[in-house]
Amino acid sequence: MKSFPATLNRSALVTVPVTPRSPKYPCGMALRFARITRVRADKSPGEADTLGRVREIYAKQVKKHR
Repeated sequence: MKSFPATLNRSALVTVPVTPRSPKYPCGMALRFARITRVRADKSPGEADTLGRVREIYAKQVKKHR
């Protein structure tokens, strides 16, 4: 299978039902069953959430469900 380089000029909204912690990955998280919900024409890839932001969202989810 060939791969082709792509230039991204849009962001995508990704929905993840569960974001479990995982020692298997260097970032410490596994985004399982992630789905692209929609393309975000209003945001550039540079405005995408960072790993730090994903960790904040995860911490709020864990706190909320305790």
